[in-house]
Amino acid sequence: MLKFRLAAKISPPILAVWAVLESLAISGCGAPELLFADEMVDAAAPPEQPDAGGPTALPDSAPPLRDSPGVMPDARTGEPSYLISDGRITASDPGTFPEDMTRAWDNDPNTKWFVPRGGGFGGPWTMDSDPWTAFEFANNATHVLTSYTITSANDYPERDPKSWTLDASDDGQTWITLDTQTNQNFSARFQKLSFPVVSSTAYHRYRFYETNNNGWEFQVADIGLYGY
Repeated sequence: MLKFRLAAKISPPILAVWAVLESLAISGCGAPELLFADEMVDAAAPPEQPDAGGPTALPDSAPPLRDSPGVMPDARTGEPSYLISDGRITASDPGTFPEDMTRAWDNDPNTKWFVPRGGGFGGPWTMDSDPWTAFEFANNATHVLTSYTITSANDYPERDPKSWTLDASDDGQTWITLDTQTNQNFSARFQKLSFPVVSSTAYHRYRFYETNNNGWEFQVADIGLYGY
């Protein structure tokens, strides 16, 4: 088939030529096809490539892409939070209202958990009678501990904790000591001391276990847990 590129406006002489070309179609050359200027395609332009619909592959010489920094499963951002809200509290001696074990975890320095000496007045502290209290998070929640606080109560400095451990557990049977303090001294009433904890494991329970105090009875105003 013969193709001719013609301008949009066809002059009479060209129409005469067109008539001659039509007569040639009779001899088997085929009818010519008329292409107007606005239908012309620049032969020098490369043909359009179909959209593959995917990412463009890098040539072999391209430098490799840098890997993103790895993020550990327990990596966290932001400031640690106060962790104690809903949960279950246990203790070696639950105490009596209004100085029971729940007062150690209420975030209120004006309340306290008080434990009288075991074994009678003036008897020595023993490992069996050392007071402890634990907090278990509700709904099987677990948290990573980054620090904790201990606040002295309103009176009698000789009742203040002096040495203790801060322990963690998931089942309440096997405990892992995360921090140990010895010979601590509270220089004032309602004083809050803070202690860092190095741990990357989330636990379901945390326990304060007092191993020695300054006198023959024990009390603490507040125990605070902070982390993620």
